[in-house]
Amino acid sequence: MLRAVFIIVACLWAGKGLVALLPVPIPGSIIGMLLLFLLLSSKLVKADWVMPFSAPLIRHMTLLFIPAGVGLMNYLDVIKAHGLVLVGACFFSTLLVLITIGRWHDRQGGRRGD
Repeated sequence: MLRAVFIIVACLWAGKGLVALLPVPIPGSIIGMLLLFLLLSSKLVKADWVMPFSAPLIRHMTLLFIPAGVGLMNYLDVIKAHGLVLVGACFFSTLLVLITIGRWHDRQGGRRGD
């Protein structure tokens, strides 16, 4: 459990450190998540190592969205003014992600001969 916490927090801090050093407009937590993804994909970190800490986080993930949802109430006037654009951007970005992941999955399946 301690190793899992250390790996996840180290990736988060590394991401925040990279954002502080480099002029990238991406939050440090996202960079940290990408670092963790790269470590898991390259098998430098095994999934079993982070599972004891990540499984409870994923199970209770909806609780983490409550502060963000409450924070949206501060921008209700912006949401009312640009609601259609925001919904369109969410729709098209979700569609783009689904298409990209679907094509990537097809390519991965093609390599295995499935």
